[in-house]
Amino acid sequence: VQAFGDGNSRTSRAITDHFLTLISGKPRQKAMDRQVYFAGLEAALGGRNLAPLSDIFSQLYGLPREKNTWMPTPFRTTN
Repeated sequence: VQAFGDGNSRTSRAITDHFLTLISGKPRQKAMDRQVYFAGLEAALGGRNLAPLSDIFSQLYGLPREKNTWMPTPFRTTN
């Protein structure tokens, strides 16, 4: 789904924000730093490592940090 002509980042962040608010039971507590978020996405897409994204989301929603430094993706990721 590409809802905007300049890309789908806003759409994916809005969907992610809504989903994480539902599963955590808390609203986001910090603003999302786009550069940090994009670095986490690159680790997930290029390195198939979800740990950086998990850390980002944990910080944003005030959740405890996972102790894993590597978290393999359970699905195929593409750019």
